[in-house]
Amino acid sequence: MTVGRAARWYLAAGLSAVLVLVAGWFLLVAPQRATAEETQLQAESKEATNRATEQQIASLKAQYKDLPDIEKQTAAIRTKLPQTPAMPSLIRQLSSLAKSSGVTLVSVAPQTPVPLTDAGGAQASLATPGQVNQIPLSIQVVGRFANVRLFLSGMERLDRAVLVTGLSITREENAADSAATGALTVDLTGRTFMANKGVAPKAATPTTNDSEGSTGGSPDGSAAS
Repeated sequence: MTVGRAARWYLAAGLSAVLVLVAGWFLLVAPQRATAEETQLQAESKEATNRATEQQIASLKAQYKDLPDIEKQTAAIRTKLPQTPAMPSLIRQLSSLAKSSGVTLVSVAPQTPVPLTDAGGAQASLATPGQVNQIPLSIQVVGRFANVRLFLSGMERLDRAVLVTGLSITREENAADSAATGALTVDLTGRTFMANKGVAPKAATPTTNDSEGSTGGSPDGSAAS
């Protein structure tokens, strides 16, 4: 009987030890292991975020290298599409081109600006921010055929964008001087363009923690009351 009780005692002690080990696993080892795994996942996530940030920085650096060229292209576009009709400037350009091409600039007749019609046929207001408007033009020059060709070719290289949409060439056969010189009267119809200033994107609205007794800023950047 003494041996039986001793065996049961040893068995109970062994089971108690196993229970202590199991309880220790669930209470100490398992939580620490889960915490370590969570920490590893957070570290991997931060590492991935850092890699993405580094890629964005590298991309911005590459774009920054092209910034001077982009600014030059933007300046050229602004010259071709001014924000006002700027007709005196265009007439000076056409007069200079006519002189260098050997033709006589007889007239330049601009019309009232109208909104540029989009592909869907809809029209916006002349004052719409970013709207491109067109100014119909009528231009008349007189000169020889070769000189007129030089003038037309030069129009494509003007600082101001001009689109030729129609061309009419006449010669007055009854005029003796016209027949002798071979002068042609050329009537051009076309359009030049202007672009309204666009709207700058709104800045992000700053927000603060409500528990600190403050509120987010209003859209115009002032603090809300």
